[in-house]
Amino acid sequence: CSNEKLSHLLEALKNSTTVHITTLNLGGISLEGTNRMIANMLKLPIRLTRPLCEVVHRKARGNPLFVRMFLSVLFEEHALTYSLKEKRWLWDIDDIRQTSMDEELALILSQKVSRMSQDVQQALTLVSCFGMRVEGDVLRMTSRDEDEFSKMSRCLESAIQENLLEMDGKYYAFPHDLVQQAAYERLLDEEVLSLHFNVGLQILKNAS
Repeated sequence: CSNEKLSHLLEALKNSTTVHITTLNLGGISLEGTNRMIANMLKLPIRLTRPLCEVVHRKARGNPLFVRMFLSVLFEEHALTYSLKEKRWLWDIDDIRQTSMDEELALILSQKVSRMSQDVQQALTLVSCFGMRVEGDVLRMTSRDEDEFSKMSRCLESAIQENLLEMDGKYYAFPHDLVQQAAYERLLDEEVLSLHFNVGLQILKNAS
Protein backbone atom coordinates (compact mmCIF):
# COMPACT_ATOMS: atom_id res chain seq x y z
CA CYS A 1 0.00 0.00 0.00
CA SER A 2 1.10 3.64 -0.40
CA ASN A 3 1.67 4.09 3.36
CA GLU A 4 4.03 1.09 3.45
CA LYS A 5 5.93 2.36 0.39
CA LEU A 6 6.32 5.74 2.10
CA SER A 7 7.55 4.00 5.25
CA HIS A 8 10.22 2.17 3.22
CA LEU A 9 11.26 5.48 1.64
CA LEU A 10 11.50 7.23 5.01
CA GLU A 11 13.53 4.34 6.40
CA ALA A 12 15.93 4.55 3.47
CA LEU A 13 16.29 8.31 3.93
CA LYS A 14 16.98 7.90 7.66
CA ASN A 15 19.77 5.44 6.86
CA SER A 16 21.23 7.66 4.15
CA THR A 17 24.63 9.27 4.74
CA THR A 18 23.94 12.09 2.28
CA VAL A 19 20.43 13.16 3.33
CA HIS A 20 19.78 14.80 6.71
CA ILE A 21 16.36 14.02 8.17
CA THR A 22 14.73 15.93 11.04
CA THR A 23 11.62 14.39 12.63
CA LEU A 24 9.09 16.81 14.08
CA ASN A 25 6.49 15.63 16.60
CA LEU A 26 3.48 17.86 16.04
CA GLY A 27 1.34 16.46 18.86
CA GLY A 28 -1.97 18.10 19.69
CA ILE A 29 -2.96 21.62 18.72
CA SER A 30 -3.64 24.53 21.05
CA LEU A 31 -7.07 25.85 21.98
CA GLU A 32 -6.51 28.73 19.58
CA GLY A 33 -5.44 26.31 16.86
CA THR A 34 -8.57 24.23 17.39
CA ASN A 35 -10.69 27.36 17.20
CA ARG A 36 -9.10 28.43 13.92
CA MET A 37 -9.60 24.90 12.57
CA ILE A 38 -13.29 24.82 13.52
CA ALA A 39 -13.90 28.37 12.30
CA ASN A 40 -12.35 27.46 8.95
CA MET A 41 -14.42 24.26 8.66
CA LEU A 42 -17.69 26.04 9.52
CA LYS A 43 -16.80 29.25 7.62
CA LEU A 44 -17.47 31.40 10.68
CA PRO A 45 -15.53 34.10 12.57
CA ILE A 46 -13.41 32.73 15.42
CA ARG A 47 -15.32 34.83 17.96
CA LEU A 48 -18.49 32.87 17.15
CA THR A 49 -16.89 29.43 17.28
CA ARG A 50 -14.99 30.02 20.54
CA PRO A 51 -17.67 28.50 22.88
CA LEU A 52 -17.99 25.46 20.61
CA CYS A 53 -14.22 25.17 20.35
CA GLU A 54 -13.73 25.08 24.13
CA VAL A 55 -16.03 22.04 24.45
CA VAL A 56 -14.72 20.21 21.37
CA HIS A 57 -11.08 20.87 22.25
CA ARG A 58 -11.55 19.38 25.72
CA LYS A 59 -13.36 16.28 24.47
CA ALA A 60 -10.93 15.74 21.57
CA ARG A 61 -7.90 16.50 23.78
CA GLY A 62 -6.51 18.79 21.12
CA ASN A 63 -6.09 16.02 18.56
CA PRO A 64 -6.97 17.39 15.07
CA LEU A 65 -8.20 13.99 13.89
CA PHE A 66 -10.59 13.70 16.84
CA VAL A 67 -11.80 17.27 16.39
CA ARG A 68 -12.95 16.34 12.89
CA MET A 69 -14.43 13.06 14.11
CA PHE A 70 -16.34 14.74 16.94
CA LEU A 71 -17.78 17.37 14.60
CA SER A 72 -18.95 14.51 12.34
CA VAL A 73 -20.61 12.86 15.34
CA LEU A 74 -22.35 16.13 16.24
CA PHE A 75 -23.56 16.49 12.66
CA GLU A 76 -24.88 12.92 12.52
CA GLU A 77 -26.71 13.42 15.83
CA HIS A 78 -28.15 16.76 14.60
CA ALA A 79 -26.40 18.63 17.39
CA LEU A 80 -24.64 20.65 14.68
CA THR A 81 -26.97 21.81 11.92
CA TYR A 82 -26.87 24.18 8.98
CA SER A 83 -29.58 26.82 8.91
CA LEU A 84 -30.68 27.78 5.41
CA LYS A 85 -32.53 30.74 6.91
CA GLU A 86 -29.46 32.16 8.65
CA LYS A 87 -27.01 30.72 6.11
CA ARG A 88 -24.64 29.45 8.83
CA TRP A 89 -23.99 26.53 11.13
CA LEU A 90 -25.88 26.47 14.45
CA TRP A 91 -25.49 24.41 17.62
CA ASP A 92 -26.79 24.09 21.17
CA ILE A 93 -23.73 24.28 23.38
CA ASP A 94 -25.52 22.67 26.35
CA ASP A 95 -26.47 19.64 24.24
CA ILE A 96 -22.91 19.34 22.98
CA ARG A 97 -21.51 19.47 26.52
CA GLN A 98 -23.68 16.45 27.33
CA THR A 99 -22.78 14.57 24.14
CA SER A 100 -20.40 11.69 24.72
CA MET A 101 -18.23 10.90 21.75
CA ASP A 102 -16.64 7.83 23.29
CA GLU A 103 -18.99 5.20 21.83
CA GLU A 104 -19.11 6.72 18.34
CA LEU A 105 -15.41 7.52 18.29
CA ALA A 106 -14.51 4.03 19.53
CA LEU A 107 -16.43 2.55 16.58
CA ILE A 108 -14.78 4.92 14.08
CA LEU A 109 -11.31 4.16 15.46
CA SER A 110 -11.95 0.42 15.49
CA GLN A 111 -12.92 0.60 11.82
CA LYS A 112 -9.85 2.73 11.06
CA VAL A 113 -7.54 0.23 12.76
CA SER A 114 -9.17 -2.69 10.94
CA ARG A 115 -8.54 -0.99 7.58
CA MET A 116 -4.80 -1.03 8.18
CA SER A 117 -2.73 -3.97 6.94
CA GLN A 118 -2.60 -7.06 9.14
CA ASP A 119 1.03 -6.34 10.04
CA VAL A 120 0.20 -2.81 11.17
CA GLN A 121 -2.74 -4.07 13.22
CA GLN A 122 -0.49 -6.61 14.96
CA ALA A 123 2.13 -3.94 15.69
CA LEU A 124 -0.51 -1.63 17.18
CA THR A 125 -1.89 -4.47 19.29
CA LEU A 126 1.59 -5.20 20.61
CA VAL A 127 2.08 -1.55 21.60
CA SER A 128 -1.36 -1.52 23.26
CA CYS A 129 -0.28 -4.36 25.57
CA PHE A 130 2.04 -1.88 27.31
CA GLY A 131 -0.71 0.68 27.91
CA MET A 132 -0.75 4.20 26.52
CA ARG A 133 2.97 4.41 25.69
CA VAL A 134 6.06 2.26 25.40
CA GLU A 135 9.73 3.02 24.80
CA GLY A 136 11.14 1.99 21.44
CA ASP A 137 13.96 0.05 23.09
CA VAL A 138 11.40 -2.06 24.95
CA LEU A 139 9.67 -2.90 21.68
CA ARG A 140 13.04 -3.86 20.24
CA MET A 141 13.36 -6.43 23.04
CA THR A 142 10.06 -8.05 22.00
CA SER A 143 11.51 -8.86 18.56
CA ARG A 144 13.37 -12.06 17.70
CA ASP A 145 15.91 -10.22 15.56
CA GLU A 146 16.71 -6.85 14.01
CA ASP A 147 14.85 -7.63 10.78
CA GLU A 148 11.65 -8.27 12.71
CA PHE A 149 12.10 -5.01 14.63
CA SER A 150 12.72 -3.07 11.41
CA LYS A 151 9.50 -4.48 9.95
CA MET A 152 7.63 -3.52 13.12
CA SER A 153 9.10 0.00 12.98
CA ARG A 154 7.85 0.46 9.42
CA CYS A 155 4.39 -0.69 10.49
CA LEU A 156 4.35 1.74 13.40
CA GLU A 157 5.44 4.54 11.05
CA SER A 158 2.38 3.76 8.92
CA ALA A 159 0.22 4.02 12.06
CA ILE A 160 1.80 7.39 12.88
CA GLN A 161 0.98 8.66 9.39
CA GLU A 162 -2.66 7.72 10.02
CA ASN A 163 -2.69 9.55 13.40
CA LEU A 164 -3.20 6.28 15.26
CA LEU A 165 0.13 6.64 17.05
CA GLU A 166 2.59 9.42 17.96
CA MET A 167 6.28 9.69 18.73
CA ASP A 168 6.91 11.29 22.12
CA GLY A 169 10.70 11.44 22.35
CA LYS A 170 11.84 7.81 22.57
CA TYR A 171 8.30 6.61 23.19
CA TYR A 172 5.54 5.36 20.93
CA ALA A 173 2.33 6.79 22.39
CA PHE A 174 -1.35 6.54 21.60
CA PRO A 175 -2.94 9.98 21.05
CA HIS A 176 -6.10 8.94 22.90
CA ASP A 177 -7.06 6.09 25.20
CA LEU A 178 -9.77 5.08 22.75
CA VAL A 179 -7.11 4.33 20.11
CA GLN A 180 -5.29 2.10 22.60
CA GLN A 181 -8.60 0.44 23.42
CA ALA A 182 -9.42 -0.12 19.73
CA ALA A 183 -6.03 -1.79 19.17
CA TYR A 184 -6.15 -3.90 22.34
CA GLU A 185 -9.71 -5.12 21.82
CA ARG A 186 -8.65 -6.86 18.61
CA LEU A 187 -7.46 -9.64 20.92
CA LEU A 188 -9.81 -12.45 21.82
CA ASP A 189 -10.05 -13.22 25.54
CA GLU A 190 -8.04 -16.41 25.12
CA GLU A 191 -5.32 -14.52 23.20
CA VAL A 192 -4.67 -11.86 25.86
CA LEU A 193 -2.76 -14.01 28.38
CA SER A 194 -0.89 -15.83 25.61
CA LEU A 195 0.33 -12.60 24.01
CA HIS A 196 1.39 -11.05 27.31
CA PHE A 197 3.21 -14.26 28.27
CA ASN A 198 5.04 -14.54 24.94
CA VAL A 199 6.01 -10.85 24.99
CA GLY A 200 7.35 -11.14 28.53
CA LEU A 201 9.24 -14.31 27.63
CA GLN A 202 10.89 -12.68 24.62
CA ILE A 203 11.93 -9.65 26.68
CA LEU A 204 13.49 -11.88 29.33
CA LYS A 205 15.28 -13.87 26.61
CA ASN A 206 16.73 -10.74 25.02
CA ALA A 207 17.67 -9.26 28.38
CA SER A 208 19.68 -12.30 29.46
